[in-house]
Amino acid sequence: MRLFRFIDMWMLFPTVKDKSSVTRFLRKARILTFVCMYLFENISLFFPSTHVTVDEGQGKRRTVLTVRWSRWCHVCWFASLVLGITLDMRLGRQISTFAKLKNVMDLPIALILALRVRVDDALLCGLSLSSALLGVQLQWTGRPSLITIKSLDSAE
Repeated sequence: MRLFRFIDMWMLFPTVKDKSSVTRFLRKARILTFVCMYLFENISLFFPSTHVTVDEGQGKRRTVLTVRWSRWCHVCWFASLVLGITLDMRLGRQISTFAKLKNVMDLPIALILALRVRVDDALLCGLSLSSALLGVQLQWTGRPSLITIKSLDSAE
């Protein structure tokens, strides 16, 4: 269930062990970004925005701030993408060209959503559709061919 996914990530946090302190820090930071991302996503389901009143000075003036939880979810997604690419490069992981391209294509999408920048719909739709198609391609090429399909003639 996706609703409690942040608890899974929080339980994963103390199990991170690595010889290099930098790599361990990057892994823990990435797990924390996932915890925050899933937590903010859950909060945004029930409370899309929250109004916070802040006193400035002697209580004479009050400012109302609006916290949009989905924005913070996108900020955490962007941070997790940057940390993931950094970890891949630091560890020298052999990832496919499609996986690298998908990571690079997700970066501008996450940044646009985090900053709430107004862009052309065609640009964002094109980036999102390309990223989704690369994701489907990665899912299908990453699966072992466990399913064997029998021909209709031999099904007798």
